[in-house]
Amino acid sequence: MNYDRALERIRRIAAAIGIAGVLITLIWPPSPDLMHPDAPQAFFSFVNCIMGLSSCLAVLWLALGSQRHDLHTMAFTDVLTGLMNRRAFDEIIEREMRGRHREPLVLLLIDIDSFKAINDDYGHPTGDEVIRQVGRVLEANSRANDTVSRYGGEEFAMLLRGLRLDRAEEIAERLRAQIAGIRELPEAIGVTVSIGLAVHGPGDTFASLLKRSDDALYFAKRSGRNRVSVESV
Repeated sequence: MNYDRALERIRRIAAAIGIAGVLITLIWPPSPDLMHPDAPQAFFSFVNCIMGLSSCLAVLWLALGSQRHDLHTMAFTDVLTGLMNRRAFDEIIEREMRGRHREPLVLLLIDIDSFKAINDDYGHPTGDEVIRQVGRVLEANSRANDTVSRYGGEEFAMLLRGLRLDRAEEIAERLRAQIAGIRELPEAIGVTVSIGLAVHGPGDTFASLLKRSDDALYFAKRSGRNRVSVESV
């Protein structure tokens, strides 16, 4: 819901009522006896009171709704990168798996190589900046119908929809190369990632798809890091 737009609409209605009140006052001047106003003035006063009360209640409702929206956003957003967090990603992919259709679905798990050594050698603030930079690369290279998440620690997840395996591999390789080329880091730290890729197959559940992607990621790590590994059905 666009709370700013709704609040602006309420303000316009209140302004319109105020203008109507001025016009009514000019056309039917109020009775000098304030305790016994004439019919138009009495009607307008009644409507004005009702609308004033309604406006107050509406503003209160919008404020509470906006607060709920902000809390919901905070609960599903990773503070460090601004990406969705694992909780939000899990909910999305669970819904995706329940409503599966013929559209291809590819899951990428992306892990920063030797991240503990980066923290140990350069400090946690630099480690946080590495995570932010990797998140920016992933977000910049995601399409409108892709889903990107910081999945935990130094690990990210991407859900690619509507792509064949070869095209998904190309995207994963481009991500790996662009992350290896990051230069906006102190001390010219060389950052690389390993990527495990799995394609949704018949009978797959979220757990099985996640496990196959994690197995592919583990294979990429064992094979020397800074590479893409595919786990197919």
